[in-house]
Amino acid sequence: TEGRNVELTWMVDGQEESTFGDGLTYEFEKPGSHQVLVEATDGYSTDRATMNVEVTAPEPQISIRGDTKGQLQDPLSFTADYDAYTTPEIIWTIGGQTVKSGLDEDTLRHKFEEPGSKTVKATVKTPYSKASDRTRVQVNAPPLDMAVGGTEEAQAGQKAQYKVNAEGLGDTITYDWYVNNRLIESGRGKDQIYHTFQSAGTKTLKVEGDDGLSTGQDSMSVQVTVNNPNPSIASVSGSYIKGD
Repeated sequence: TEGRNVELTWMVDGQEESTFGDGLTYEFEKPGSHQVLVEATDGYSTDRATMNVEVTAPEPQISIRGDTKGQLQDPLSFTADYDAYTTPEIIWTIGGQTVKSGLDEDTLRHKFEEPGSKTVKATVKTPYSKASDRTRVQVNAPPLDMAVGGTEEAQAGQKAQYKVNAEGLGDTITYDWYVNNRLIESGRGKDQIYHTFQSAGTKTLKVEGDDGLSTGQDSMSVQVTVNNPNPSIASVSGSYIKGD
């Protein structure tokens, strides 16, 4: 009113914020529908005006970092880097199954039970919005633990026995047996063989295993000798020489 002192009172959602000012700067702390009211009075009369303000929350941001490969039964680590206006719930899923969730749970350590390429997903969730990120990790089975043993000194023409002890995560191991890189026997569950060497010398016996999840191998050296047959006789001026 002209010539009169007008007092302005600003209120946000029923709470008084300032007086005498002809404008209001206000930072809303929560998203949603809010009411701003201004009341003007000059001591003789009062008038009010209101307006509704719709406040939205900023979209949260998230990205995952961590291991990209590892072995079964080894704990692998992942971290969710996020930006949200309030402390969010973070939900971790692997293969569609939730493995961990909670407020501000931004790290995950997980042991995989099966090999293969796995998808790890983290979702940051606030009361008003959410966002997700994914990463892939290659999980491998550890190599087969193999140890071959048997006759280290063999006779040519006679059977020698060899056996391999192997441990893996698969059900059954298929073995390939080699002598000097030549395949001599192969079979599912064939962890023991009998082999007859045909010639003398140092031989390398190698066995390879595959259980469908991983592979392994081991080898050993075998010294093969030949039993001297009946000595050969060569006549030289009425005398003889025994063969070696």
